[in-house]
Amino acid sequence: MISILIGFIAALPLTLITARIERTTHMKIDPFNFYSISLPEFILLFILLTPLGEEFLFRGILESSLLGYGILIAVIVPALLFSLVHIVPFKNTPRKFLIFIMISAFILGVLAGYFRAISGSLLPAYSVHAIFNLSGRITEK
Repeated sequence: MISILIGFIAALPLTLITARIERTTHMKIDPFNFYSISLPEFILLFILLTPLGEEFLFRGILESSLLGYGILIAVIVPALLFSLVHIVPFKNTPRKFLIFIMISAFILGVLAGYFRAISGSLLPAYSVHAIFNLSGRITEK
């Protein structure tokens, strides 16, 4: 439950800033089609499937394999890689927007990794990830 609350506290300001950057740079690119897909499609793709897959990979497999090196390494390394993966879909966006997306993804990765490390479960990590994606939809145009 605390992961959901902290996820909202972290995600909403970040997505509001991202939305402002998007408006001020007059972006025409919508890499994930947040604005053009229906609510059921959004829920399926960005609330259910994407967080499940990414959290399984980054927190389930990668973080679990790094826990022997300490919690700090196990949380930071997957968060950095998670952030870098976000370059690909956002590569054609303005640099300022891309950098802020990467910072937001890193913060999401650290939060998800921390909750995964202290709970031993992927459920809090998944919850934080889903909240971040949901906040992107809530703050849309």
